[in-house]
Amino acid sequence: MRQPKAPSKPRKYRKKGRQNYYAAYWQDKLDVDGNIVRRQQIQITLVDDDGHSITTPRKADKACDRLYEQLSAEWNGRLTETTTLLEYKNRYVSARSRRQGTSRSYEIKLRQFLDYLVEKHEATQFKDVRREMIKAYLDDRLDSVKLVTAHGDLRAIRAFFNEAVRDGQLRENISKGIKLPKLSKRASEGFFLPSEMDAIVEYFRDHDPNWHGIFAGFRYAPFRREELCYLEWADLDLDRDIIRIQDEKKEHNWRPKRTGRTMDLHPAFKEVLSNLKSSGVFVFDHPDGATFDDVRTERYELGRKAWRKVKTLCDHLNLAEKDESGSWERRFPNGSHLKAFRSGISCELQLKGAPLAYVQEQLGHHDNQLTLEHYTHLVPELMGSLTKQFIGVLGDDSGKSG
Repeated sequence: MRQPKAPSKPRKYRKKGRQNYYAAYWQDKLDVDGNIVRRQQIQITLVDDDGHSITTPRKADKACDRLYEQLSAEWNGRLTETTTLLEYKNRYVSARSRRQGTSRSYEIKLRQFLDYLVEKHEATQFKDVRREMIKAYLDDRLDSVKLVTAHGDLRAIRAFFNEAVRDGQLRENISKGIKLPKLSKRASEGFFLPSEMDAIVEYFRDHDPNWHGIFAGFRYAPFRREELCYLEWADLDLDRDIIRIQDEKKEHNWRPKRTGRTMDLHPAFKEVLSNLKSSGVFVFDHPDGATFDDVRTERYELGRKAWRKVKTLCDHLNLAEKDESGSWERRFPNGSHLKAFRSGISCELQLKGAPLAYVQEQLGHHDNQLTLEHYTHLVPELMGSLTKQFIGVLGDDSGKSG
């Protein structure tokens, strides 16, 4: 249920042909149970202390300010103190129209924060929370998690209190202005070398064949995680060897991160697909046989399981974080292990001399600058290897007309 909002700030106006000023503001009309009937506009005549109509703009401004202070005092006096932080958190997480993964992340972060408030400060309502409590919580988090994780916690807390302000639970966001140490630099994209991607696919083929098809898809096409999980047989054109990523699949409540696109179907992936036996419209069933009533949950869990699989496998195969020469470094921060396939394919195509426009089309970037910014910096040798072949054309007179 939507919570009432505070009245808007009154604005002065004057009717045509009239000398006196009026004020207009918006407020929620409530029924006897406190539920919102509608948001309505209130119009009143501005008067001075003696009850006379105001006819000058300066006095009208002051009268609007006094009216706003009065409305704010009345509103702050009726702020509910019965809703607990936990109750509001549950309502907040379930009501937000976020992707399922984002809602789960917020729910975990907020639950940890609220548990801390109860355990350390016995704070169960908004009126009990102080700015110093939030700072102390973040300081404790910095002792046990990475700085980038603490930044994510602070973002979740700020969003939570912003929503509470909009719903009338708080007058202002008490987390506003709290800062954490700046991140020294943005974490580099994680990426796999071609030999590492081949080793991963080979491992699943020999040791866990139920997952072999999914990781073959990540190896031979630059899928995003959800794109592969929602891949349907109807998206495959085996005669033309192409894969279509649809703009939207309304029946499954799914849309791609960007717009749809067409990718080439690799012969090795085509061979894997020919040996698959799927029972439904999707190319990949859950390899562990798990089924869910909701398709969105089923596809999300499939992606999460694949991420956990490859994350564990990185340690099992002892994939190095640096190359032998030490000239470049790779990291695999949380969530990027599957994206490391996509980044690896981008590097592999460009190192083989593929045109940037082709790589951009396969990746589904709306701008080739995005391809350059996110992927060409992964391997410093990349740009050098692509440009050395063109150095010889400088100063070449063969193109001059006689």
